[in-house]
Amino acid sequence: MPGWKYKVLQAASDPFYEQQANYVVRLYIRNWAAGIAGTIWYDFEGPGWRYAGMLDGYQKPKPDYNALKFLLAELQGAIFRREVSVNKNVQIYEFVLPEKRVWVLWPAGDNPQEINTPSDILQVLDIYGNALPPAGITLQITNPIYIELKP
Repeated sequence: MPGWKYKVLQAASDPFYEQQANYVVRLYIRNWAAGIAGTIWYDFEGPGWRYAGMLDGYQKPKPDYNALKFLLAELQGAIFRREVSVNKNVQIYEFVLPEKRVWVLWPAGDNPQEINTPSDILQVLDIYGNALPPAGITLQITNPIYIELKP
């Protein structure tokens, strides 16, 4: 219509997308641990309301999609065992598979936290499945990570 002005929405910034990806891990892991049978991310196709879709405007995967994809692959067939208490400021959820145990953990608040590196560690992975080097006797946690442990 004549006289109408359209505002072109700019894509959300990368830190925004990283926060979405971190939230996907927290949401799905917490719900799994609580015994919730299904979790839905609204909305899947992109860009979605306020860029919340897992796909962008061109229907290409965003970081939250990739984080969920890795979560599902890493924990396929896993059984939630328990919440682990090593540091009250770190949330840790333990899952078991025949070949390994997996801790999914993140800071309980906004500040980075540290835990002692478990002695039976196999590897540390970020939310996309990239290996992170365990640095010494402590691990600093700023975002969700996966720690694979011996069974």
